[in-house]
Amino acid sequence: MEELWAYRQRLLERHTAQVGELRRQLGGWAEDRLRTAPRHGEWSAHQVAAHLRDAEIQAYVPRVHRMLAEAEPWLADFDAEAFMAGHYDPTEPIEQIVADIEQARMGLRRGLAFDDGRAWSRTGRHPALGSRTVQTWIERAVVHFDEHLHGLDSAAAARGLEPRGKR
Repeated sequence: MEELWAYRQRLLERHTAQVGELRRQLGGWAEDRLRTAPRHGEWSAHQVAAHLRDAEIQAYVPRVHRMLAEAEPWLADFDAEAFMAGHYDPTEPIEQIVADIEQARMGLRRGLAFDDGRAWSRTGRHPALGSRTVQTWIERAVVHFDEHLHGLDSAAAARGLEPRGKR
């Protein structure tokens, strides 16, 4: 059981660290580059940040909160592309986007007791993925965020910027 608690602690530490990494990564981008897609059909760094925020606020965090509050709730699907098409604001300050992510993640961690195994094991039903635990959704949020951080690293390197780990 100690290994499980240690894993969950590391998971939450990563969950926390990702926001700072995003903030540092985007701090190295000039304003005009931040809003310019690397290639046609790809998202700009600003759009990636907005997408990460939207996924947290519209999908991951509400799912976990519902699962903590209700028994086996039905969890809505989230169409990130459609949401982006209808809500993306290219003039929104990047600092606000990152602050929104940080606030959402802090709220999630306040609502989830680290040492409450029953809370981590609560489940909800997703239309495409079936029954999933709170732990699974936090893992998915961390993996999703890391995938986009790595994409931003690659885009930064292509533009001659140092990756986030080198600053």
